[in-house]
Amino acid sequence: MQNINEIEELVKLISRLPGLGPKSAKRIVLKLINTRDELMKPMA
Repeated sequence: MQNINEIEELVKLISRLPGLGPKSAKRIVLKLINTRDELMKPMA
């Protein structure tokens, strides 16, 4: 349950950005979670 709460909190934070609602924020969060390994490769 802790992970779900953290994800929901992140969605709330991202949805506060201009032009982003809850649906878009949720899509962004899920994309970041699902592609985190890909996103981190350039930083390694």
